[in-house]
Amino acid sequence: MRITKESTIKKHSYENGVHTSYTEVIEQYHYDSEEERNKHAEQMTEKGFNDSGQVKENIGTIMNPKLVWFGSYYKYERN
Repeated sequence: MRITKESTIKKHSYENGVHTSYTEVIEQYHYDSEEERNKHAEQMTEKGFNDSGQVKENIGTIMNPKLVWFGSYYKYERN
């Protein structure tokens, strides 16, 4: 398992003069097998993350695709 991307985004909204902010946390991983992906997906869910549902990602090109096992997980935290 290798983490390939980690993003933290803070978003703000203003409704009826009330400021609300929350943080979106995204983590993306590549795996060596479907079993490894499924086990890690369960662990991430237990940590409060949601699974995007995407299971493969092309790290090659359109003409020469190379698909790897992939997981993208996100969660929102209210500030």
